[in-house]
Amino acid sequence: MEFILGSQSPRRKEVLSFFDIPFKQVVPDYDEEAVPFEDNPVEYVQILALGKANTLVSTYPNSLILTADTIVYKQGRIFGKPKNAQEAIENLKTLSGDWHSVFTGLAFASQGHLYKEWEETRVLFNILTDEQVKTYYQMLSLSDKAGGYMIQGSGGLIVKRIEGCYYNVMGLPLNGLCKILKKGGIDLWKHFKRCSGACLTAALLLISPYCNAAQTDENFPYQQGHILFLLEHGALERALKLYDEKFQSCGKHDFDLLHKIGLKILDYGCSKSDPVCQLLALFGASVSAHDDAYYILEESLNNPNPGIQLVALHALAHFQHDRADQAIIRALGKPTLEVRYEAVHQLCKKKHPQAVSQAESLMYKTPSSYLHIYPALFAMVGDPYSTRILRKLLNQSSHDVRLAVILSIAKYQRDDLLPQIRQQSMQLQFALQEACASAFGELKDEESIPKLEKLTQSQYPTVALAANLALLKMGRHNAIKAIEKAALNEDLFAIAALCSIPDHPQSLLELIDNPNLQIRLNALISLMEQHHTKAFDLIGEVIIRDNRDLAFTEYQSPGRTLKAWKVTPSASQLLKDDIKAYQEHLELKESLLETLSEISPPHFFALANQIFVKQQNDLVPHTVELLENLGNEEAITCLKKHQQQFGAPLIRQYCNLALYRLREPGPYALQLRQWVKNQCKTELIRFKPFCPWQFNRNCHTLTPEETSQLLIKAFETFASQQDAPGVETLIEAIATGHEKNKYALAGLLLRASQ
Repeated sequence: MEFILGSQSPRRKEVLSFFDIPFKQVVPDYDEEAVPFEDNPVEYVQILALGKANTLVSTYPNSLILTADTIVYKQGRIFGKPKNAQEAIENLKTLSGDWHSVFTGLAFASQGHLYKEWEETRVLFNILTDEQVKTYYQMLSLSDKAGGYMIQGSGGLIVKRIEGCYYNVMGLPLNGLCKILKKGGIDLWKHFKRCSGACLTAALLLISPYCNAAQTDENFPYQQGHILFLLEHGALERALKLYDEKFQSCGKHDFDLLHKIGLKILDYGCSKSDPVCQLLALFGASVSAHDDAYYILEESLNNPNPGIQLVALHALAHFQHDRADQAIIRALGKPTLEVRYEAVHQLCKKKHPQAVSQAESLMYKTPSSYLHIYPALFAMVGDPYSTRILRKLLNQSSHDVRLAVILSIAKYQRDDLLPQIRQQSMQLQFALQEACASAFGELKDEESIPKLEKLTQSQYPTVALAANLALLKMGRHNAIKAIEKAALNEDLFAIAALCSIPDHPQSLLELIDNPNLQIRLNALISLMEQHHTKAFDLIGEVIIRDNRDLAFTEYQSPGRTLKAWKVTPSASQLLKDDIKAYQEHLELKESLLETLSEISPPHFFALANQIFVKQQNDLVPHTVELLENLGNEEAITCLKKHQQQFGAPLIRQYCNLALYRLREPGPYALQLRQWVKNQCKTELIRFKPFCPWQFNRNCHTLTPEETSQLLIKAFETFASQQDAPGVETLIEAIATGHEKNKYALAGLLLRASQ
């Protein structure tokens, strides 16, 4: 793709030529004089750079376009290119012996996206005599240079010290160039070419001023570039202290600068060798939901850690543009099979044109024991070629593969494959018969009714039950009696299936008095899902933990179309090391609570009070969220009551958060911020252990530990509401909190700056 440097500047040409990137120079037809300067140097140079880029994009729509604009700025005044000798000499005298700033705005157009960046360098001139000023002007060509001076060569004799990028003063900052090109998919580190001696000398000149840049002078006014320079070199606490001084002096946050600070921190974390820091920087880039942090997601795909690659893929999938799709396709070249599968999975979800061919190619490289994970991908896409592959997979000798195909056809409503399912229903393998019967019901296949009626007489209970449920879905209500009979015979799958027959609660009402714990609680859950009032008073046995400490784990029938709940005591021990089982257990309780809050708020309030009193912390976050969603007088009364609950800090602070978000008058925000400050040494984020091949669950997302969820939610609220004291708390946590938290919190800082 053609690369265009939208500038006639020989200095910018020189800097870009340091790298092995072929380019041509084109002068943009843009009227800089039409843009008024309103003492906003950062915004001003970016407006000019973007304006230049936009004029070229219309002429070169398929090219990569880089533009820039540089100004010299001091105390509200721009020192432009001198119009004559008198102006040049006056400029030099004004700048003599004092600090000024050089701002460069960058714009980069790439594949329909327009990125922006800026850089500031502080420059201190020596005290110049009139004779020196005259000699400087006479010996150098300065008419085309901002400020009427040059830093390169003998022109640097007037410069005593700089803070920031040397090349920024030349008109094209290397650091800013690297970052903006990275956003557009170009990594300068891959375009190195051997430097000449002059280039090496210039690089040494670049390093030398950085060595002095850490020296500060309290007499110098606050400068954004100084803060960003400190961040680049890891002096985080010092940089944020300078920002705080600025905030305290003016009383309001500079969200443009906070945006830059967040990006700098993320970039720094991404460059660390510690995989935990890299992971947290990736998390921060993901939660920031900002295009400026996109390049971190793409860069993370090159990380050697497969876990980080998986998280990056999951985040990239949320971007709906060609560049993200191309990054996902590149991940297919990774050596780890799980990463390649996840890439294919995301392409299929997007229905990308290459999805099926890539999935098929990977399938043939996959061990046969994992072939059953592919039918869902082909059914998801649903094009003619994927249909042919599904037909082929139905002829596989593996029962697991054929079962997966049948279930996928039913899930994605692929009725074009009904003839093949009818053929499969002739199989003697009872798991396949069950799956076929269920598929007939999902696809409303009237032609299969005689076959289903025959299957209702099967010696296998799950086959007969699946067939009766399929007939019921097609309006054959006489199947209800058979389902109820199976339930009364204590078939747990039948008891669970009764939840979908709301007008027939009689069997369940009988079963909720059964002494068998499995039968009674499965019946109670089904009755609750029917929204029957009898369940409202009893469902607490499922939701509220008692001395039995019951665990509810889902189990499936052989054909995987029916489910029921297995109830066992000692949940704390049983679920401790089983993430999947714990998720199912918690999701069941949360689902029942949500249903109750919608259909019977009084019963929900009673259970919410019990959850708080018993300090059932696993349910506290969702309970508070439901109360907040209700937002009525009773809900607020409940939150205020437990906001003062003694000996329950987690509950108090969750209630504080909800009341703060509901904008209830009171000390809730203040107490929440104080608690956050006291907890900011806590490690916020840890990576959920990887569960191979369970791609239907969010196994590749970053999940906070339970004890840290509230901190994350509090910081997210501070960020989204741009609450000034809350943002100050967020900045303080980045500066002085747990060392590794800063990279995750930087993403929230980016969100706060939007």
